[in-house]
Amino acid sequence: MQIKSSFHIHTNDDPREGEAIDYGVRELVDFAVARGFKALAFTCHDRFVYREEYGKYAAEKGVLLIPGVELSLKEPGKARKSHVLVLNCGADVDEVKSFDDLAGYRERYPEIFVIAPHPGFSIFQSISIKGLKKYIKLFDAIEHSWFFTPRIDLNRRSEKIARDNNLPFLATADAHILKYFNDNYFVAEAETFAPEAIFSAIRAGKFENFFRPRNELILAYHTIAMEIKLALLASGKKLGVKHQ
Repeated sequence: MQIKSSFHIHTNDDPREGEAIDYGVRELVDFAVARGFKALAFTCHDRFVYREEYGKYAAEKGVLLIPGVELSLKEPGKARKSHVLVLNCGADVDEVKSFDDLAGYRERYPEIFVIAPHPGFSIFQSISIKGLKKYIKLFDAIEHSWFFTPRIDLNRRSEKIARDNNLPFLATADAHILKYFNDNYFVAEAETFAPEAIFSAIRAGKFENFFRPRNELILAYHTIAMEIKLALLASGKKLGVKHQ
């Protein structure tokens, strides 16, 4: 069966960026259903915030909501932390603080699926290209980021690493703004409607990416707007965003 999917999603539950996001899980699920999505991974920053009620609501709408998190992991000898997506995990994933921790977590929970999001995008808290190569065996896939234009596309470096290491290169939304949610996704050809079946299909290359480049001015505008929102949040100011 064909399963339209997006595996990198933030909502106003996000402990780091939630005040800058104007939709919740239910609104996101409804938006995704209207556009034919069948599988979503819930990946807020640095804390496992998935709830059973979210999964139940999604299931009632015919959507598989996979628990996950976008961790910020410490590299030895590096001041900057690197983002890593861990899917199909439990609340104890919050204990993972380093890449060594991630290696141990993978051993204990082989059912998880680990993605390197936006590698080499220095304006984000991204793993470096050097770091990606160093820790490549910890990843099941590498993300094709939505953050690109026809002229500027840092995805090309990541795509080469994925190809050289026989890893899937997977389009995701990194959702913060709903209007762009349907611009970067993949469709998997899975045998059953279950996380392990979708992961197996991805590993076997049985998926197709769909993506649309951004207009450079629009991309710059939204980037600056988000940075301003996050700076205000860091200063303790409230944005007055209505939460679901």
